Amino acid sequence: MKLPDMLKILRNAKSLTQQDAAKALKIRQYNLSDYETGRATPSIELLIKMADLYEVTLDDMLGREFKNTPYLSSTSSSNLIIDNIADLHTLKIVRRVQKLSDKEKEQVYQTIDAMIKAMFQK
Repeated sequence: MKLPDMLKILRNAKSLTQQDAAKALKIRQYNLSDYETGRATPSIELLIKMADLYEVTLDDMLGREFKNTPYLSSTSSSNLIIDNIADLHTLKIVRRVQKLSDKEKEQVYQTIDAMIKAMFQK
Protein backbone atom coordinates (compact mmCIF):
# COMPACT_ATOMS: atom_id res chain seq x y z
CA MET A 1 0.00 0.00 0.00
CA LYS A 2 1.23 3.45 -0.83
CA LEU A 3 1.86 6.01 1.89
CA PRO A 4 -0.89 8.44 0.79
CA ASP A 5 -3.51 5.68 1.06
CA MET A 6 -2.20 4.61 4.47
CA LEU A 7 -2.28 8.19 5.78
CA LYS A 8 -5.93 8.53 4.83
CA ILE A 9 -6.84 5.13 6.32
CA LEU A 10 -5.07 5.94 9.60
CA ARG A 11 -6.72 9.36 9.86
CA ASN A 12 -10.15 7.88 9.19
CA ALA A 13 -9.51 5.07 11.67
CA LYS A 14 -9.01 7.74 14.35
CA SER A 15 -12.25 9.45 13.21
CA LEU A 16 -10.41 12.67 12.42
CA THR A 17 -11.28 15.13 9.70
CA GLN A 18 -8.45 16.57 7.64
CA GLN A 19 -8.99 19.83 9.48
CA ASP A 20 -8.70 18.15 12.90
CA ALA A 21 -5.59 16.19 11.94
CA ALA A 22 -3.95 19.21 10.32
CA LYS A 23 -4.59 21.30 13.43
CA ALA A 24 -3.10 18.59 15.68
CA LEU A 25 -0.08 18.30 13.38
CA LYS A 26 0.27 22.11 13.16
CA ILE A 27 0.09 22.11 9.37
CA ARG A 28 -2.42 23.48 6.88
CA GLN A 29 -5.33 21.30 5.80
CA TYR A 30 -4.40 21.62 2.12
CA ASN A 31 -0.91 20.28 2.92
CA LEU A 32 -2.43 17.21 4.58
CA SER A 33 -4.66 16.77 1.54
CA ASP A 34 -1.57 16.87 -0.68
CA TYR A 35 0.08 14.15 1.44
CA GLU A 36 -3.03 11.95 1.34
CA THR A 37 -3.35 12.27 -2.44
CA GLY A 38 0.34 11.82 -3.18
CA ARG A 39 0.84 15.31 -4.58
CA ALA A 40 3.47 15.92 -1.88
CA THR A 41 5.55 13.82 0.49
CA PRO A 42 5.77 14.64 4.21
CA SER A 43 9.16 15.13 5.86
CA ILE A 44 10.44 12.45 8.23
CA GLU A 45 9.76 14.82 11.14
CA LEU A 46 6.14 15.16 10.05
CA LEU A 47 5.82 11.40 9.52
CA ILE A 48 6.92 10.92 13.13
CA LYS A 49 4.27 13.41 14.31
CA MET A 50 1.66 11.60 12.21
CA ALA A 51 2.66 8.22 13.63
CA ASP A 52 2.30 9.67 17.14
CA LEU A 53 -1.08 11.22 16.33
CA TYR A 54 -2.40 8.02 14.75
CA GLU A 55 -0.81 5.87 17.49
CA VAL A 56 1.17 3.62 15.16
CA THR A 57 4.85 3.00 14.53
CA LEU A 58 6.60 4.28 11.42
CA ASP A 59 6.94 0.65 10.32
CA ASP A 60 3.17 0.26 10.64
CA MET A 61 2.58 3.48 8.73
CA LEU A 62 4.91 2.43 5.94
CA GLY A 63 3.51 -1.11 5.80
CA ARG A 64 6.83 -2.78 6.59
CA GLU A 65 5.56 -5.35 9.05
CA PHE A 66 3.34 -7.13 6.52
CA LYS A 67 6.15 -7.36 3.98
CA ASN A 68 8.30 -9.28 6.46
CA THR A 69 5.56 -11.77 7.29
CA PRO A 70 6.24 -14.96 5.28
CA TYR A 71 2.60 -15.93 4.71
CA LEU A 72 1.76 -12.40 3.56
CA SER A 73 4.76 -11.86 1.34
CA SER A 74 2.95 -10.58 -1.73
CA THR A 75 2.07 -6.92 -1.91
CA SER A 76 -1.44 -7.73 -3.09
CA SER A 77 -2.11 -9.86 -0.01
CA SER A 78 -0.82 -7.10 2.25
CA ASN A 79 -3.00 -4.51 0.57
CA LEU A 80 -6.05 -6.74 0.70
CA ILE A 81 -5.74 -7.18 4.45
CA ILE A 82 -5.02 -3.53 5.18
CA ASP A 83 -7.83 -2.38 2.88
CA ASN A 84 -10.32 -4.61 4.64
CA ILE A 85 -9.39 -3.77 8.21
CA ALA A 86 -10.98 -0.39 8.66
CA ASP A 87 -10.46 0.04 12.35
CA LEU A 88 -7.02 0.68 13.72
CA HIS A 89 -7.57 -1.32 16.91
CA THR A 90 -8.35 -4.47 14.90
CA LEU A 91 -5.29 -3.91 12.73
CA LYS A 92 -3.06 -3.62 15.81
CA ILE A 93 -4.47 -6.88 17.20
CA VAL A 94 -3.97 -8.70 13.91
CA ARG A 95 -0.35 -7.56 13.82
CA ARG A 96 0.23 -8.78 17.38
CA VAL A 97 -1.30 -12.16 16.57
CA GLN A 98 0.98 -12.46 13.54
CA LYS A 99 3.99 -12.42 15.85
CA LEU A 100 2.80 -15.46 17.82
CA SER A 101 3.94 -19.03 17.23
CA ASP A 102 1.67 -21.28 15.17
CA LYS A 103 0.51 -23.05 18.34
CA GLU A 104 -0.30 -19.75 20.08
CA LYS A 105 -2.14 -18.49 16.99
CA GLU A 106 -4.29 -21.61 16.94
CA GLN A 107 -5.20 -21.06 20.60
CA VAL A 108 -6.18 -17.45 19.86
CA TYR A 109 -8.26 -18.50 16.84
CA GLN A 110 -10.05 -21.22 18.83
CA THR A 111 -10.81 -18.79 21.66
CA ILE A 112 -12.13 -16.13 19.30
CA ASP A 113 -14.19 -18.69 17.40
CA ALA A 114 -15.76 -19.99 20.62
CA MET A 115 -16.55 -16.47 21.81
CA ILE A 116 -18.20 -15.50 18.53
CA LYS A 117 -20.26 -18.69 18.45
CA ALA A 118 -21.41 -18.01 22.02
CA MET A 119 -22.43 -14.46 21.10
CA PHE A 120 -24.56 -15.64 18.21
CA GLN A 121 -26.30 -18.27 20.34
CA LYS A 122 -27.74 -15.63 22.68
